[in-house]
Amino acid sequence: MGTYNVVAKDANGCLSNSMSTNVGFSCPGISATATSTNTIKCETNTGTITVSATGSTGFMYNLNGGSYQVSNIFAALAAGAYTFGVRDINGCTATGNTSVSQAPAGTLFLSVQAVLQVNCAISGCHLSPNPQNGLDFTDDCTIVAQSIRIKARAVDANPSQMPPQVLHCLPWINRK
Repeated sequence: MGTYNVVAKDANGCLSNSMSTNVGFSCPGISATATSTNTIKCETNTGTITVSATGSTGFMYNLNGGSYQVSNIFAALAAGAYTFGVRDINGCTATGNTSVSQAPAGTLFLSVQAVLQVNCAISGCHLSPNPQNGLDFTDDCTIVAQSIRIKARAVDANPSQMPPQVLHCLPWINRK
C-alpha cells in the first residue's frame, strides 16, 4: 500500500515517462455484532459481552477503545453501555454498541420485600438509621445478601420465628 512511481519498458528497452500511482488495499465489509448477559442484582461485575464478526479473517476484539485481544468474550462487566471494536488481519476495523443490563429480581423477591417492609423494616427493627444487627431491610441488596437468613427465620422458624409475635400488642392473649 502506498504511492509508487511506475515506469513501463517495451520490447525494445524504451522507457516511458514515470507516472505516480496509488496502490491500496480495500477493506472488506466486516460485520460485527454482540450479545450480552445481564449482571446479577446486587452482585458486582457479573455481566458478559460476546462479539461476533464476519467478512474477513484473523479477528481481534476490544471494548471501549482498550487493547485488542484474541478472545471475543469480555467478562466481569457492570451494567452499562459499551462500544466494541473488531480488527481483522489487514488492520480493517468495525465498531458497534451494546449494553449490559441488570438482571431482574428473582421471582419471589418482590413478595419477600413486601413482607419484610411490613413486618421487619419498621421502627425499632430493621430500618435505618440504626437497623437491628445492621440489617436494613429497606435496602434491596441487604435482602438479597441475607436471603438464606431470612428464609431460616421467617419461613423455617430456625432458631426462632421472625418477626416475633408481639404479645404486648395483643392484650387479650396475656389475660387470664
